[in-house]
Amino acid sequence: ALFALIGAFIIFFPLKKESFVNGVLTAVLIVFIIFLVTLLLPISYFYKISLVFLTAMLVSRLVLVNLFGNAQRRQWLLYFSILFVFLVFIFTSSQWEL
Repeated sequence: ALFALIGAFIIFFPLKKESFVNGVLTAVLIVFIIFLVTLLLPISYFYKISLVFLTAMLVSRLVLVNLFGNAQRRQWLLYFSILFVFLVFIFTSSQWEL
C-alpha cells in the first residue's frame, strides 16, 4: 500500500523524482531517529508509540507541504506548536519508570 501511494504521488504530481525521494528519505530518517530516541526514554510502550506516531504524522505533512512549494512560516509554526503541546501532554501524563 505504501509503495502504491508513493507511485501515485510520483505519477500524478509534477515533481522532480529526486526532490520527492529526498523528501521521503528525510522524513523516514527523522522518524527513525525519533524512534531510536524514544527507546531510551523510561516511559511505557504506549507513550513511546504515540510519540513516534505523532512525529511521523507531522513530519510527513511538513515534507508534503514543503515539496509542493507552498510552505509558509505560519504553517511551520503551527505544526511545531501542535507537536510541542502534544509532547508536553504525553510527558506529563506518563509515569516515568526509573
